[in-house]
Amino acid sequence: MWQAIADELGADDAGTDDHVAAPTPVPGRPDKSRRRWRAAAAAVAGIAAGVGIGLAVSPSDAGPAPAPPPPPGVLLAQLTPVGPVDPAAQGTVDGAAHDGVQELVVRVKGVTDTAGGDYLEAWLLDSGGTRLVSLGALTRTDAGGSFSGEFTVPANLPMTTFTTVDISAERWDGDPSHSRISLLRGNMS
Repeated sequence: MWQAIADELGADDAGTDDHVAAPTPVPGRPDKSRRRWRAAAAAVAGIAAGVGIGLAVSPSDAGPAPAPPPPPGVLLAQLTPVGPVDPAAQGTVDGAAHDGVQELVVRVKGVTDTAGGDYLEAWLLDSGGTRLVSLGALTRTDAGGSFSGEFTVPANLPMTTFTTVDISAERWDGDPSHSRISLLRGNMS
């Protein structure tokens, strides 16, 4: 390869080492020789960069191992109906911790009566039912009354205090407080 570059540049001697001798100026064509030299140097640099990148991303380079998949969630609570609004409804709360962040996955099914609500919302309640934290709205997953939501628990929330999960029927009325219409509830273990 070096010999071909030296021949193209018009060099008298490509040298016997692993390098190209500087091109010999051709009388009357100094600019053309310089352009060829620069083009050849750029080509060599491009090839070297390509080989370096290829080696860096090569599958043969094991590199760091990919992150393991997150552990499966742990069942934390069974949700059962509260009152007579929808006695066939049921649900689960699964929990998992990823990189120090607590996540809850809420799934409910069989909700056919939302008591006039527009959507369902998941809450964490204290044992007395007097303090609560909204996790967020559940998403309808099918027409048969199934809903789900994945929620990140607020950092530093005392989970030993907020041990009950409540699912309420809410209205799009701009009021962020609990509607006082609970459909499902369960205590986390």
